[in-house]
Amino acid sequence: MNKIILPKHVNAVKNAKNNLLYVSEVNFSDLPRIQEYAISNDDVLQVKINFFSKGTRNHHLTIEINGVFNIQCQRCNEYFSKTIEHSNTLKIVPQSQVVSIKEDEVEMNEENMLNLLDLIEDEIILEIGVFPYHPKDICNTITES
Repeated sequence: MNKIILPKHVNAVKNAKNNLLYVSEVNFSDLPRIQEYAISNDDVLQVKINFFSKGTRNHHLTIEINGVFNIQCQRCNEYFSKTIEHSNTLKIVPQSQVVSIKEDEVEMNEENMLNLLDLIEDEIILEIGVFPYHPKDICNTITES
């Protein structure tokens, strides 16, 4: 398996056929949808994306995202440290074969390219939620009734 630096766009099917592994650090400054929640754009996440095939037309990727960053609670607006240890395996679906995308699939664009930074952002949002917040027992705005 080849270890190479993370490009922004890749041909996911070609990468799966070649069993490519991408290992990289990603800065929050490269993730605009996540920036609105984070204290610092200097925070860094460790990302590993492994492309592989199961047969000739069954292509997949596994994405792992690890790191710690400071994020704003959407309940009380205070910042807290959030640890991400996220892993997901997705089936690669060329746009020409998409009828309706399933949650365990990732769609390529019309040029059969996959935007890796968008994929990373999507996976982080799935992990932290659209409205990230402290656990209920820690958040200052939650009161017992």
